Amino acid sequence: MAVKIRNPDTDETMDIYALLDSGADRDYLSTDMAKTLKLDMRSRTIKLSTVSEETIGERIIADVIIESLDGQYKAEVG
Repeated sequence: MAVKIRNPDTDETMDIYALLDSGADRDYLSTDMAKTLKLDMRSRTIKLSTVSEETIGERIIADVIIESLDGQYKAEVG
């Protein structure tokens, strides 16, 4: 689905295609996109569970706003 992502600190935006997964409890964005948006990235210990394994490790996180292209829907993610 086409969405707009926004840096909450600078209001810089990027239109992207996103995969929506109602069963997920995390949101992921490539490091390249995060750098392009100049997001404030930081490290945090996170447990990652997949079908075949569970790992705990340091992950890079950032706050971002996801919006519909028409601006009627907005969600803060972080």
